[in-house]
Amino acid sequence: TDLTAGTQLDGIGGYHSYGVLENQGASDKEKLLPMSLSEGCVLKRAISKDQAITYADIELPNNRLIDTLKIEQSKLFSGHLA
Repeated sequence: TDLTAGTQLDGIGGYHSYGVLENQGASDKEKLLPMSLSEGCVLKRAISKDQAITYADIELPNNRLIDTLKIEQSKLFSGHLA
């Protein structure tokens, strides 16, 4: 379904979004939100049904360890994996 601004995403197994596989290069280039990080994120703008959700579309919850680890992972492996 279409989602409105202010919707809080319910993550893996929830009803607000679903995930598809994408290669890391495309995911990084388009700044796609990984499904594993979506829980608790709040949409800044409306998202149409089947539209990809990017980091620019959401507000991350404060002080999550998973977000800190994702940043560290990106620093360590960015450009090192084919």
